[in-house]
Amino acid sequence: MWKKSGPSSGGPQGQGGQGGSPSLDANGNQQGAKDRIYTFSNAPVPIKRQPPVAFTLPNGKTHWYEAVYLPKGGINWVQCKALAEEAGGYMVTLHSDEENDFVFSLIEDEKFWFKWDSSHNYVMNGPFIGGFKPKGSPSGKSGWKWVSGEPWDYSKWCRDGLPGDRDPRPNNQPNDSTGNSDIIAYGEINVPVKYWGDFPHKFSSYNDTHEGGSYGFIIEYESKP
Repeated sequence: MWKKSGPSSGGPQGQGGQGGSPSLDANGNQQGAKDRIYTFSNAPVPIKRQPPVAFTLPNGKTHWYEAVYLPKGGINWVQCKALAEEAGGYMVTLHSDEENDFVFSLIEDEKFWFKWDSSHNYVMNGPFIGGFKPKGSPSGKSGWKWVSGEPWDYSKWCRDGLPGDRDPRPNNQPNDSTGNSDIIAYGEINVPVKYWGDFPHKFSSYNDTHEGGSYGFIIEYESKP
């Protein structure tokens, strides 16, 4: 994602552009200059946690899923990852259409979705999930990992021509439009979708001057929290 038009198409420095932005290591942790890691008690923006909901996976195991609503954004992927771990889970990992459909049902409400302005033809991006690409990985659809360490055996990338797509620009994901798009959030066409786009891990950082953000993330638990 993140197809900023005009001469600044790489995105501003500090928001995942080419200005020396930090990268992610093999475990999804930030390398280089590190952002502050928040807790649920000291985060600088509101956090509204939804009750965890059980879902039985195709393999018969039951996991619990908590949608976390960030009404003002302001927390990036690395910080969301730390919050999920503080809660005793991890940012959600997805392995089937059934699981992906269920998780999408938790965040389908438009309050979880940021709507871009006319420069991005009003496309929308949704909450973060636990997929990332370490520095040095192959480009494109190769090299993605889950924060849990589980195999990367499923994906649901957004593509051109989906119902509700009114953006005339090419939009097949992942498109690495910043040169540093190394994490995943739901989106991004003009309506909430169960498909994914790639973003810089600095996306939605607190006090970032660039418009845009993520209004949520999903925590997955392997036992009832």
